[in-house]
Amino acid sequence: MKLMKYTLFILLFISFRCLSDTLITSSGLKYIIIYEGNGIKVIRVGLQPTDNINEGLDVAAGPFHPAFRQLVESRRMLNRMERNIIADKLQDCSRMIIYTKEKHFSDVIGQKRNNIDYLKTKYNIGRIDVKSLESASDDMFRLEKKS
Repeated sequence: MKLMKYTLFILLFISFRCLSDTLITSSGLKYIIIYEGNGIKVIRVGLQPTDNINEGLDVAAGPFHPAFRQLVESRRMLNRMERNIIADKLQDCSRMIIYTKEKHFSDVIGQKRNNIDYLKTKYNIGRIDVKSLESASDDMFRLEKKS
């Protein structure tokens, strides 16, 4: 009986795969949307950074980021911008301006400019500028195509 128990453990351990950063942020966003849709305010996402976690001592495998919530919110903004680009037919332009509140700049731009680079490549946009629009509602942004 003990042999079977340990064999099962070893098989489970061998078959474990770490999730990619993209998959884990998409999953995090999915769950935030579910909770918020049911009136549950999400106050923390990801692990609370500690010295051991930051130094890699307590994380055996898988993605960890001290600002995981920001990565998830950035993914949410990217999804919204993509929907607007498609709906408003803003693909294939030489320049686009994204107007948003300053507090959303990092969500719009993305970690290491990932959102901007992704949009430029996927939708054939030559240049994307992000500008402040303080008159926007709290969760709004505006896309504008320039020639």
